[in-house]
Amino acid sequence: MDIPVVAILGNVGWHEYCRNTSGSYTYSRGPLEEHEVTAPIRVDLRPELDCPNPIAKIWQRPSLDLNLPDDNIRGLFEGASDGGSTKGHPWVEGEELRSTDSVGLNVYLRVLQAQGAIVERQG
Repeated sequence: MDIPVVAILGNVGWHEYCRNTSGSYTYSRGPLEEHEVTAPIRVDLRPELDCPNPIAKIWQRPSLDLNLPDDNIRGLFEGASDGGSTKGHPWVEGEELRSTDSVGLNVYLRVLQAQGAIVERQG
């Protein structure tokens, strides 16, 4: 069974990001109409995209990885050769994030909010 986690509204409509209950994969679906969105967290990126160079913001932010624990970050090669875990490590406020990093849900939401996105939690 798939569980919708977060829905993101950009210039082309809503996209919903989901987890599989077994934790074996994640996926996104969209574009969706607002009435089709079932995720409990909704993010409006339109304010973030209303700036002189929105593409730079998008390319500079880390990637959402719903397989990571929600408060974790994983560097590009972390867990490959340095003995680290493929689940990354807990993110510490102020720790630099790179575009090559993968981040859990809560870290990703903080990045988006810092860039000007509006985050709403339903129910």
